[in-house]
Amino acid sequence: MKMHIRSGILVLLLSSFLFSSCSIFDADIRFANRLEGEWEVKSFTEDGVEMMQFDFNRIQLEFEKYSKGEGDFTFTYTFYDGDIISDFGEYTVDEKGTNLELTYAPNSYVENWDMDIQKDELTMESVIDQYKYIIKAERD
Repeated sequence: MKMHIRSGILVLLLSSFLFSSCSIFDADIRFANRLEGEWEVKSFTEDGVEMMQFDFNRIQLEFEKYSKGEGDFTFTYTFYDGDIISDFGEYTVDEKGTNLELTYAPNSYVENWDMDIQKDELTMESVIDQYKYIIKAERD
């Protein structure tokens, strides 16, 4: 009987330790894991106006996680005239796993985006300089 109680207590303590210290249960870690990879932008709107048909031929987003809810990003924009530019920097996911803070290199400009990932679809929303931007992308 004592052996069963000891075994039960040991299992309870081990499982409690596992669930309290394991980072895979943190929202920011789960979100960063799902965010990692390459995404192809299908829609990019500024105040409701679709910009993919006017300015951009293609936009690619790449996120590479390096620890917990943090990582590097690269956004590559291909314009209709053939010009290609890239923005890059570091990102941080908040503890709730709903906000993405982008810090652009080299000037440390910061943007905050509300994020949602449903299967292989990514939605990013932000208000920047009084303009509302919405990006919808699919995993590449």
